[in-house]
Amino acid sequence: SSASARRLPGSLRWGSGSLAEGAPLTTWGQRWTLRSHLDSVRCVLCTEQAGTLISCGEDALVKVWDLSPIWRGTPHADDLDPFVTLRGHMAPVLALALRSVDRVLFSAGVDGAIRVWRLPDVEGGSCSSAPLMHGAGKLAGHADSVWSLQHHGQLPCLASAGADGVVALWSVA
Repeated sequence: SSASARRLPGSLRWGSGSLAEGAPLTTWGQRWTLRSHLDSVRCVLCTEQAGTLISCGEDALVKVWDLSPIWRGTPHADDLDPFVTLRGHMAPVLALALRSVDRVLFSAGVDGAIRVWRLPDVEGGSCSSAPLMHGAGKLAGHADSVWSLQHHGQLPCLASAGADGVVALWSVA
């Protein structure tokens, strides 16, 4: 044990010589594989309450997955298909952010656009891939690719970072 090692929650230790010293890493293992994208996947995020996973990638698509069959022990979870595919980007999608209070999803990518979507309700069967509102489904302001998105958890604010050297702050209220 290194004198400079710090104890982290969950019995993981961070030290100078190794990423995790004394940690039982076998507790983390790949258990399921979700396939549906036509090319590389760039970003994933999970909703806090609904058990939904969202992915985006090089195929310019955003996929929304219902993870409840996995947690119910469905034997063929690797065969799970997304319950909705969101189309609207013209180039690879690189970033996702979620305003969980009203299930508003933001996606951004190489086309420089930030798309705004209302996530469909898994149980409601509403699988429309239409933007949130026809006129407000796209935020324009970056002159190049948008690399990163982050919604502030307490404030009505979305931040985006782009290849144009700009960090933009958007009011989502």
